[in-house]
Amino acid sequence: MNQLQRYLRKVFTVDLRALAIMRIWVAGIILTDLAIRATDLEAHYSNMGVLPLHVLHQFGWHPYHFPFHTLSGLWQMQAVLFAVAAGFAVCLLLGYKTRTATIISWILLVSLQNRNTFIAQGGDDLLRMLLFWGMFLPWGKFYSYDATKAPAPELRQTSYFSAATVAYIMQIFLVYFCTALLKSSPEWHTEGTALYYALSLDQILMPVGKLIYPYPELLKFMTLTAWYTELVLPFLLLIPFYNHVWRLIVVGMLFMFHISISLTLFVGLFYLINIASISGLLPPQAMNWAERKFLTSFRRPL
Repeated sequence: MNQLQRYLRKVFTVDLRALAIMRIWVAGIILTDLAIRATDLEAHYSNMGVLPLHVLHQFGWHPYHFPFHTLSGLWQMQAVLFAVAAGFAVCLLLGYKTRTATIISWILLVSLQNRNTFIAQGGDDLLRMLLFWGMFLPWGKFYSYDATKAPAPELRQTSYFSAATVAYIMQIFLVYFCTALLKSSPEWHTEGTALYYALSLDQILMPVGKLIYPYPELLKFMTLTAWYTELVLPFLLLIPFYNHVWRLIVVGMLFMFHISISLTLFVGLFYLINIASISGLLPPQAMNWAERKFLTSFRRPL
């Protein structure tokens, strides 16, 4: 049991400063998501739009869904709920009453996604899960208003381990590993034509995608690279020795992976949500360097 405990602590300990970066990033994404959704407030979330409440309850409702955004079919009511959600997202961004802001932001996000499940995408699921695990993570210990009210000795402890950190890192592991398992067709791991077919969709094609589309051998290489990256890379997170090195490799490769996706295909906020999810994996060595270079203004005066 002692060996198991040592293994778990080596693999699943996170830096509280990295969690704070993830909190700020997640809050920014929530605000961006609300702003984008607000442009179609009446079309997607009111009875005058494509999914009136009676249609939602008939075809897209589940008894365990949160009902707050279905209290009224008026777009004005939706606007009020959007404003409330934005207010708590700002609190989360600033780290004011962080746990309360996280819980309420999660509840309102789930309720909003339940209002129109037909326009959801995979990034919505991951954003929801990041907020859920954030309720159990102390991601308001640094770079927050709450941190200014904490006693100074508490801020000197940057490492943190708990069942929530295990759940968070395993969530990242499962996102990529299970994605690779779901890509079971030969287009992904033998023929290597999946990216070619994806780039054939003109409505989501980005400029870099147009540039590489005429080169099938390059597309095959990129397809196989993407599949093996998702299949193998997550296991580096479970290596107990030189953990900070493996984490830097994982974060760096996944960062480039998602930036590459965003340059070739239009995926909305999906790539930003994925980058936010891996930002909490940054090891202490990386955060020490980042603090010295960029984050000195967040240090609390003694």
